[in-house]
Amino acid sequence: MGRRLEAWRKETKEGYAGLAWFVFFAMVLAGPGLLAYQAYRWLRWGAWHTISVRDWLEWASFGTPRVGWVGVQRIIDFLLSLPLWLVTPAVGILLLWLFFWGPEDRRRERERAATFSNS
Repeated sequence: MGRRLEAWRKETKEGYAGLAWFVFFAMVLAGPGLLAYQAYRWLRWGAWHTISVRDWLEWASFGTPRVGWVGVQRIIDFLLSLPLWLVTPAVGILLLWLFFWGPEDRRRERERAATFSNS
């Protein structure tokens, strides 16, 4: 059962690799695209309007999280105030890393290294 599960995981991962790369490039290119859109608005109307993560969440009707702890709320508010053009490529890079080189692959590498060192 273990070998079949491993084969299925490998096949699934290889099947979704193209999708993962597409999402990565879309998110990385969205950052400069958003920055160019903001520059266009500044050149056209003379006012710079930064599009923050909070603005995007409100536009997408997700709302913003509220918690009871003041320190945690300040961290959330800081992260939501970051410019979307900066956060989008960072999230794309993080997702690509998690897909291809995430914790499961790191665990396998450590197990292989331990096997080779014990031989």
